[in-house]
Amino acid sequence: MEELTQAGVTHVVNMHWSSTTGAGGAVWGESAVNPTDDDFLPKPPELLRRGVDFALAALEDPEARVYVHCAAGCTGLR
Repeated sequence: MEELTQAGVTHVVNMHWSSTTGAGGAVWGESAVNPTDDDFLPKPPELLRRGVDFALAALEDPEARVYVHCAAGCTGLR
């Protein structure tokens, strides 16, 4: 969490299949939980819509940084 804070992360999309909280199991100030099986198979767009909508809304603020994570540790910071 410290690393994310230092990187300026303002929003988290948590894709971990068993999660109900933000990054690292802690509740983040602005987060969306979008549980997804981490099975490396293609996912239908409707499964990802909530996280995408959350991220797009966050990125309307030019100062926002969105962190997306899953169980396998594949991450994206924008």
